[in-house]
Amino acid sequence: MIVLIDKDHQVFSRWRIQSKQIPNPVVYKAFARTTRSRQALAVGRLDQKKGFNLLLDIWRDFVQTHPE
Repeated sequence: MIVLIDKDHQVFSRWRIQSKQIPNPVVYKAFARTTRSRQALAVGRLDQKKGFNLLLDIWRDFVQTHPE
């Protein structure tokens, strides 16, 4: 298992699952957000079994009740 943070490495070690931590080259601590935007992402195969039709119905209702 490849992990980015030491905490995950420690958890897997306790579970006796071999893991290797690699450094995350991106540091977000100095990042100051001045604006906020919201996005949604659905990833998967466009297949009836995956239920994207249900997701679109749910998304329509969600957008109506959460316009921001």
